[in-house]
Amino acid sequence: MHQITLRMAREACGYTVEKASKCFGISERILEGFEQDSGPVPFSLMLRITDSYHIPFDFVYFGPEIEYIERNLRG
Repeated sequence: MHQITLRMAREACGYTVEKASKCFGISERILEGFEQDSGPVPFSLMLRITDSYHIPFDFVYFGPEIEYIERNLRG
């Protein structure tokens, strides 16, 4: 299954960092950090995010965004 990053999911929904962070009750800086590395996102928040973005939980890549990028560049 092909997965996407949190940033990709947010952008696909047309949300800005500002709009998404307000929706989840977190700062823009925290959201940006979670987009860079989704590994430490609390489970309850991840469920809210995936629900708001209308994507299945399993569709999200959990971990550092740079690893996702490097893995997909290698093929």
